[in-house]
Amino acid sequence: MLRTCCVIVVLAAPLAVAAPLQRSASDAGTTYLGALADLDWGRPVASGDLDGDGYDEVIVGASESWGGFISRVYVIRGGAGAHGRGTIDLATTAADQVILGAAVDDNLGCSIATGDVNGDGIDDLLICASTASYGEVEGRGIAYLIYGGPNFFASGTRDLSLSGQWDVRFLGPAAGGDMGGANLFGGVDTHAAAIGRLDNDAYGDVILGVHLATGGASGSGSVYVIFGLPFPSGATVNLAAPPNYGVRINGRGEYDELGTVVLTADLTGDGLDELILPDEGASKGLFTSEGATYILRGRARAAWTAVKSYNLATRPADITLWGARGYDSLGEAAATGDFNGDGLADLAVAAPGADAGAWDNQIGEGFVYGLLGSTAYQTGTYTIDYATATPDFRIIGEYHETLGMQVSAGDFNGDGIDDIAAAEWFAGPEDNGVVEVLFGRPFTPGATFTANVDTDLHIMGAANDYIGYSLGASDVNGDGLREIVFGTPFNNSDRGTVYVFTYVSGDVDHDGDRDLADFARLQACFIGPEKRAPVSPCVLLDFDLDEDVDMTDFAAWVPLLAGPR
Repeated sequence: MLRTCCVIVVLAAPLAVAAPLQRSASDAGTTYLGALADLDWGRPVASGDLDGDGYDEVIVGASESWGGFISRVYVIRGGAGAHGRGTIDLATTAADQVILGAAVDDNLGCSIATGDVNGDGIDDLLICASTASYGEVEGRGIAYLIYGGPNFFASGTRDLSLSGQWDVRFLGPAAGGDMGGANLFGGVDTHAAAIGRLDNDAYGDVILGVHLATGGASGSGSVYVIFGLPFPSGATVNLAAPPNYGVRINGRGEYDELGTVVLTADLTGDGLDELILPDEGASKGLFTSEGATYILRGRARAAWTAVKSYNLATRPADITLWGARGYDSLGEAAATGDFNGDGLADLAVAAPGADAGAWDNQIGEGFVYGLLGSTAYQTGTYTIDYATATPDFRIIGEYHETLGMQVSAGDFNGDGIDDIAAAEWFAGPEDNGVVEVLFGRPFTPGATFTANVDTDLHIMGAANDYIGYSLGASDVNGDGLREIVFGTPFNNSDRGTVYVFTYVSGDVDHDGDRDLADFARLQACFIGPEKRAPVSPCVLLDFDLDEDVDMTDFAAWVPLLAGPR
């Protein structure tokens, strides 16, 4: 009966599907409403499997850094169906764990990262409190490492002012350094913490940015690498003492503020992560802010520590990317993934001030530049200046919408190739905010895409929502299809909202249409009312996100049917 009905509908189906697909933030399968107003809840966001059960947790900062507040980090467990929970109000349904800052106004949660530092195979949680003080050193910043494990959620609350509530505490190296934060005055959330495998051991290394440190020059900023190991629980690591860190990288110029964004990925294919340091404040001239991104190759620990302190003013990075024009701010945000499917990690780095036409030092369309990973980068020194160099690919934002204030990556359409999501905070007719998605593909050299023209997915918030103030990726239900996680602190009566958005394409064979080949797979995936979690590629047909493929999903698929292109 199902087969006969489907054939009749196929003959009457529409003949074209517009691109990019227009979606609303309200289409998210799960929406979390913040519990308390005026805490900046909803930025930043992160994810990781902290209890080792195979499902990512969603981690959300509420990092208000002034006004006498205790900052918080909320951790919400993943699990079967976690991508389709509907709307959850955390004012009435408690988060699985709330982590409380050790002191008022310490900006806990301004940067959040996950990764396996102690080598037990389970993600650990690294959270920064950038304005925290300790030992009479004001505003040095503190980063807390909490080991993941089966008992991570033994308590619904962690109070970081108490011993035993964290495993390792990293103390910032300098007064006013704002470790883990951003902005000339400090205390703003960013992505100044990361965990990656920079050397050839089994432990994830901790990377922390101290953007207001005096490195190579006043306010040039520094980045500290602490090599991973099974630190004893309760350890305190003071980064003011050189023996306590592995490597320090100092910013190139005065007030460059290196360290507002840090990340790692294996761009060269040698099995070691590169250290990637975007720096939107870097200048070719005097405070011209073209922006730069510095990439240092992964290497054996002995090679790292032989230098100990890198000064980018005198020792160039292995790869340096430069923004094209003044105030482009290349390096405001970045993400990594395999965007062309060749097995090597690639880099997407944003220049939200870039202009597609005449130069404007006030506001730009914003570009996201793609640098494709290559084994050729294993040796040599490279400088790529986008004023003259052709990027491997790029995405241009909508007119004056500053594309790229946030960037994330993951396989959002289930084709095995990572995709890029980039935020336009003020886009839309009423400052809705937009998350623009470009699907990965084998890029032709120099390929250029324009937001909301030939990108693939355009997600818009409601009026005055400003979605995309935070942006991440997760797999909360463990099906292999990454969700786009984005948030804003400005709606929900200033309590903020975080959206977990699953893109269900219905295009099972990834050929750009929904046709009889996809219908044949739908038939194979169809299980009717019996509840059984779908697996790849059936997850691409579970439109109602209820962990099965049934008549409801079939009804949602039929209007997309276009036949062969």
